[in-house]
Amino acid sequence: MLGNNLPAANEVIAALQALRNSGIELILGVPNSDLQGLATNSESARQWVQRNVLSFWPSVKIKYIAVGNEVRPVGDSTSWMAQYVLPAIQNVYQAIRAQGLHDQIKVSTAIDMSLLGNSFPPSQGSFRGDVRSYLDPIIGYLVYAGAPLLTNVYPYFSYKDNPRDISLSYAIFTSPNVVVEILVQLMIVPRFIWII
Repeated sequence: MLGNNLPAANEVIAALQALRNSGIELILGVPNSDLQGLATNSESARQWVQRNVLSFWPSVKIKYIAVGNEVRPVGDSTSWMAQYVLPAIQNVYQAIRAQGLHDQIKVSTAIDMSLLGNSFPPSQGSFRGDVRSYLDPIIGYLVYAGAPLLTNVYPYFSYKDNPRDISLSYAIFTSPNVVVEILVQLMIVPRFIWII
């Protein structure tokens, strides 16, 4: 629900209907506005899963559920929501697990690059110290659940903030040569569709 010129809710449902039997995998987003309710009431999480997942599964290939989007635990208008992210992930995961779908549908959250203290070169990436108390328990739970931590990557912003060390061709994925080799595998998967 972040952005402008977004489709109406009924158009989003139509998009999910259109994806039936298409084989396209998608990331289904839980809006930030739903975090508190899902975190504080496991029955709400069960109903959310019934309405938004089970009503479409398996003909719609939901690969991930991103519980919240870019909640920043420090100094942001979303900071008050940070306390609800992990409990909401846990409740949604338990609702998915109760249906026996936890191996097919992974439950996570999506963070943005502002939570990184350093992102270049990628092999030296690290989270900011002031967000570790927020992220460490989430990451621990994701390890338990076998789910990845999702991130919205904006490489152009890295270039904009550091054009001396980061080339534009690196930032917009057009470099004809290897710019940096990393030890961690990063997959950009264009076949996913993000629906919030």
